[in-house]
Amino acid sequence: MPSSTSSAALVLGAALFWSGLDWSRKALSARLAPEPLLVGLAFAPAPLFLAWYLAAGAAAPLPSYWLPALCSVALNWIANVAFLQALAIAPLSVTIPLLSLTPAFTALLAVPLLGERPTLLQTAGILAVVVGAFLINLAPGESPRALWTAFRRERGAVGFVGSSASTNVAIVG
Repeated sequence: MPSSTSSAALVLGAALFWSGLDWSRKALSARLAPEPLLVGLAFAPAPLFLAWYLAAGAAAPLPSYWLPALCSVALNWIANVAFLQALAIAPLSVTIPLLSLTPAFTALLAVPLLGERPTLLQTAGILAVVVGAFLINLAPGESPRALWTAFRRERGAVGFVGSSASTNVAIVG
């Protein structure tokens, strides 16, 4: 079992790298159009993953794999372009928390696809995350009744939510 120090270092390192990725995507999205930025972000790690794939001795994918895989790639492309467009026009402090909606979309998709239904406690947790993600869009002193208006006011919010939903559909595909 790993020590608590190494676990804490791993968590801290992962958090720093994710924060760095978010910061770099935000900085780059101000300078590049979403499509070329997405190509760079998608293909930069490709040699590493190809080397890993080859080193693992994995078999070539079956022909039946390619259509669902290409559909998944297309949906991911749409999701990531929406994400990068939203990132270019929205503050990170308001919109990145909206990515916490991804597990909510996953739970919703699990109902028809897998027949899995969240428990009452899990549903309460999902609702807390959803409400929190929307509450962060409220201006100081603004009433929670203005939640939907506050969400729509943030130009990048809809793109972030669409990105989360599309990513889930692409993963299922």
